[in-house]
Amino acid sequence: MKKVYDMEGVGTDVKRFPIPAGIEVKCPSCGETHTFNERCDYLSYPWVGDTGALYFCCESCDKCWTVEATLRASVKIGKVTEQ
Repeated sequence: MKKVYDMEGVGTDVKRFPIPAGIEVKCPSCGETHTFNERCDYLSYPWVGDTGALYFCCESCDKCWTVEATLRASVKIGKVTEQ
């Protein structure tokens, strides 16, 4: 089997794409740790291979910032079975 093409620039056709991962970042202003919450945080209208932004706001110092995020997709090819 061989790779046919890379999935780049493919739309997901969804308005909100939840990220099923725990992402922790520190506030660039005060250093407090914040966690990206998959239940209420998401990428908006993401495209595979394009860079989007995750938005964070710190309640301690009232600063907001973004972190770049790139959505990647892969397909795993399994066993070929004759029908």
